[in-house]
Amino acid sequence: EYMGADAVKQFEMKNFTTAAKIPKLMKLVEVRRIKASPFLAEDIAKLINERKLKGWIFKRDPKDSLVKDFSFQNFTVAWHFMNSVAKAADSMDHHPEWFNVYNKVNIRLSTHDAGGVSYKDFVLASVIEYLSQNLSLSEADKTFSESLAKEAEILNYLNKLEGPNLK
Repeated sequence: EYMGADAVKQFEMKNFTTAAKIPKLMKLVEVRRIKASPFLAEDIAKLINERKLKGWIFKRDPKDSLVKDFSFQNFTVAWHFMNSVAKAADSMDHHPEWFNVYNKVNIRLSTHDAGGVSYKDFVLASVIEYLSQNLSLSEADKTFSESLAKEAEILNYLNKLEGPNLK
């Protein structure tokens, strides 16, 4: 059952505060209990604009999805962003499809059990937008420093592996 514009308004009246149009969610984990119904295709672009989801587009191939490409300073920052999204998505039990190459991350959101784009996708897209705009580069640098600290352990492990001499 698809949600048309009237159904979306009724849904929002029940689930959003009237002043800020922000979901009445105390924790992201509450998204798990929301019954997902797909939105009508003609309403999705309007909802993208209303939610100020800049750069997100609606794609119908191979399935109805919200899609966005992100670009970051380097691989470490992109990976830190993905890790932050993963934590939020896991708490919501709503996971993105994504693809990463170096500093680029492509994200596709669709609610599989609803068979299209649902409220859950808009909540996750909003969370992703917030995380992309509020990345803590010091946290990314800390992660990078921690991985460099393990470099000696990794080299020791590699040097113990049997195989052809790489010198």
